[in-house]
Amino acid sequence: MNVSLGSRLKAARLMAGLSMDQLVAKMQNRVSKQAISKYENGMMKPDGAVLTQLGRALSVHPEFLLSTTSVQLNGLHFRKGLSLGAKGAASFSERVKDSISRYLELELVAAVDAGYLSPFSGIRISDAPDIEKAADKFRAEWGLGRSAPVASVVGVLEDHNVRIVELGGFDGLDGLSGWADDLPFVVLGSTSATDRKRLIALHEYAHIALPFDRRIPQPERRVYCHRFAVAVLLPDEVLTCELGIRRTEISLFELASLKREYGIPMREIARRAFELGIITTYLLRRLNSEFNRRGWNKVEPHPFPADEHPFHFQRMIHRAIAHRLITVSRAAYLAGVSEEEIRRQMVLADLDADVENR
Repeated sequence: MNVSLGSRLKAARLMAGLSMDQLVAKMQNRVSKQAISKYENGMMKPDGAVLTQLGRALSVHPEFLLSTTSVQLNGLHFRKGLSLGAKGAASFSERVKDSISRYLELELVAAVDAGYLSPFSGIRISDAPDIEKAADKFRAEWGLGRSAPVASVVGVLEDHNVRIVELGGFDGLDGLSGWADDLPFVVLGSTSATDRKRLIALHEYAHIALPFDRRIPQPERRVYCHRFAVAVLLPDEVLTCELGIRRTEISLFELASLKREYGIPMREIARRAFELGIITTYLLRRLNSEFNRRGWNKVEPHPFPADEHPFHFQRMIHRAIAHRLITVSRAAYLAGVSEEEIRRQMVLADLDADVENR
């Protein structure tokens, strides 16, 4: 979708969470509020010097303001817990749109064939048993095996052309998902613990990808999406093999060991054991009480030793640079970082620093 410079300027201002008056103040009154209004409404265009000043004040690359492309997002699903005011919601919405737009723009420049193929053909979700079938099919179709731990959830989704981006700066952001045309994407908060991020990524993917029966209400879909995420990470036959068919007691050591192996929170392992009939309601309540007493309802010990950050976009950036499809300046714009950061990545500055510190 083509957009005007004025639309891009307004989007940048909303992303920055600034009113027109605040933008004027940040630019030390070099432009008036009336001028900014005219820029945004297409009644006047800023000259090169003013455009540069606007970019600096709004912390966006000049190419952002000059770009004429945008993307239409649909089917957005927000997780609960994200509390934003009107200004924050506008900023968040534009940040998401901008991140996905740059992702798709890079794919176009790099000539990446990244079509999405659903692994759920022939399935319709009507009840909990269907969720278990969907989790099994997901593992089978995407080559994860029936029982092996999933090394990287984000990696699996990216390998199958689900666009994954991380956003920081928004309190309570766990994740959201949606479609950009016919391409699925998932947005993750940048501060979640690894084991939780794995669940969130699968939960968000499930919301947009699982073929639900239309009669299932949204609250019930949320429950099913969560169960799908847990079932993918910890299939029923795995947990039955690890814990047995019936248990009257389970040690915290057992739960911690399963967490380290399968990358799923201990609280969720206990809940999964209850859903599969391995433990009783009484034992589940006792375990949850113990988690709460230890403060593990907020932060659990024994983190899962894996890196659940998206890397596909960054690899595309450097592949495009290597093939001279984009300049370092354009790479910086698309990646949302400085040119210095791109150059630092090109010489593996982080790796050099790690070696020097050893």
